[in-house]
Parts: sequence; structure tokens; C-alpha cells
Amino acid sequence: MVHKERSKRFFENAVINSMELELTPEGTTGTGVTAVSRFPVTRQVDLTFTGVVIPITAALDYGGVAVFTFPLSRDMIVTSTQTILVATEDGVGVTNIAATNVTLGTAVATSTGLNNDEENIINAVTPTAGGDVIATRAIDLFVAAGTNVVYANAAAVITVDGSITLDGTVRISYVDLGA
Repeated sequence: MVHKERSKRFFENAVINSMELELTPEGTTGTGVTAVSRFPVTRQVDLTFTGVVIPITAALDYGGVAVFTFPLSRDMIVTSTQTILVATEDGVGVTNIAATNVTLGTAVATSTGLNNDEENIINAVTPTAGGDVIATRAIDLFVAAGTNVVYANAAAVITVDGSITLDGTVRISYVDLGA
């Protein structure tokens, strides 16, 4: 019963909708001004990669594959990422993993440069000789509703079609701004 009473007192001046908690602000407003304090929903998603294959064609030297879709019809701000992946070459087309670049972005790769939206979540990382792709990034990336697919992209200069495989975890932190 004590917990119920505390909760009742805490939420007396609060409105909870599906996206955020609204509280009556502690500040004062001028004539004709109202204020609402909002606490947007901060979320984290852990993407576990298990044998995710990124095909790379020799004619293009790049490739990409969709790995996650954020909630539809939502604007959001991606605030940080933590990446611990191991990239493995296929040994046929891609024979030197340390000569590739791996990114995560809101666009699938369209060139070997892997720039702009092709790497706006995780900048291009060249795996170590052992295939480690480790990166931490603090960002302030606005993602508009409808552009919410995350792609794993890779580029490598190759002469025969090949692929790289990703295993590990990527943590993406973001603020859901609602519709």
C-alpha cells in the first residue's frame, strides 16, 4: 500500500503517453506561456550478428545488407554506438580482411568510398589482421521517420565475387522522438 501511495504522489502532476513522461515544470512562466517538461524515451538496442554475410561483387568492390529497422513512423536521434565485431573473409574473393572497410549506416553502399549515409552510424573501420572491428562513437544523428533501416556495408578491392562475414555485437543508443 505504501508503494501505491508513493506512486500516486509521484504521478499526480504527470501524464504518461506511449513515448514520454510529461511533468509540470518547476520553473515559472510569463503571461500567456505554458511549459511542459518532457523526458523522451532513451533506448538501446543490441544487435547480435551471427554469421551475417555481406556479399561483395568484383564488378563494384562493395556491398551491403539490411541488419535492423528502427520503429516505423518515428523520428529519432542516434546518440552513440559501441561495436565489437569480428569480420571474416571468405577466402575466395576477399582474401585479406585487413584490406576491407566495414561501416553501419542508414543507406546501403553505393560506392567503395563508403561515405555520408553509408557510414553515419559507424564510420568506416578497417579490421585488424585478426578481423577485429572495434569502435565507439558518440554522435548526434537525426534519423527521420521513413529512413530508419540500418545497413552493414563493406568495401574491398577484389577480382572475384566474394563476401565477408560479421559476428559480434553492436549497441545503438537513441532517443525516440515519436511521430
